[in-house]
Amino acid sequence: MKKTNISTTGTSGQDGIHNQSVAGSTAGLGPVSQEDLKWLYQVTEAEAGGESYKGKTAVAASILNRVKSPDWPMTIQDTIFQVTKYNGISYYQYSPVLDKRIYEVTPSAERKKAVQAALNGEDPSKGAVVFYNPGKTDNQWVRSKEVTVIIGNHVFAK
Repeated sequence: MKKTNISTTGTSGQDGIHNQSVAGSTAGLGPVSQEDLKWLYQVTEAEAGGESYKGKTAVAASILNRVKSPDWPMTIQDTIFQVTKYNGISYYQYSPVLDKRIYEVTPSAERKKAVQAALNGEDPSKGAVVFYNPGKTDNQWVRSKEVTVIIGNHVFAK
């Protein structure tokens, strides 16, 4: 599998992604596969298509924060597609996976730039590992988390 190391400096590679060792990266994720990158673009587009650049970057950053946490799966793709079961009910971590929007979107150049910023360590979510639209969820678990910031239609929390 081809790996792409993400950093704020280096030579530009496919899709404008920087190829360099992770030592210079502030994201602290290590190598990011092309497959992980693809799904991070897709979920960011599906979740934050109508949000500001800052909101898009925050969505991507919150997903990366999960990957860095021992409480969540260790890869971007596993984190995005994680489904947990509780009392016989399946809970999808991201609604575009549940409703299949993740497969239907085409990431814009701005979305890719926002994902790149998050991979390079930019985190407007202020360390959040969850986000939600209060007008679209009644999930009490996510609503019980400590709010870090509100950006556009999303509440970010940890």
